[in-house]
Amino acid sequence: MSKEDNSKQKIANNFIEALEHIKEDRGKMAVLRRAATGQTRNQVAAWPIILSLGGGIQSAEYIGIATLYATHPELGSEKNFGVACKKITLKKEKGSEISESAERRFRRLILSDNAEELCEQLRSWIQMAKSEGIGVNYKQLFQDILEWKYRADSIRKDWTFEFWGVKKEPTES
Repeated sequence: MSKEDNSKQKIANNFIEALEHIKEDRGKMAVLRRAATGQTRNQVAAWPIILSLGGGIQSAEYIGIATLYATHPELGSEKNFGVACKKITLKKEKGSEISESAERRFRRLILSDNAEELCEQLRSWIQMAKSEGIGVNYKQLFQDILEWKYRADSIRKDWTFEFWGVKKEPTES
């Protein structure tokens, strides 16, 4: 892990832990959820909360992850968001096959050009995770959002492998 990756991991861990400390504060969580509307007034209202948690307001990443967390503050331990997407899809569709519509939705997600677009696409996935009772590894998700600008292709590949990948059968000796 590079020094920059370690730094992003530390930032992500600290911010998500700070969000965890306010998850019982219904007022603050409501303000963060309203920021997802994209309206300037609602985002500005969220700035003091995000700043008090050690976040920045100059980029879409902090507002994005804060609104996602406030929507569904249930933590999971998935390796990456591709695993969560597969769990959500299979539970929602009550089967072992991934539907064509789920594949299209996942493609839209991984084709996001920037963190702001990524967070916009993540909203529907987080809503589905909430409706299916599936937790999200927000620390890893936030780290991926922070790194999207620099490593989007690598993150896309990791998520894709977990969403569509098949486990390799052990080879016979």
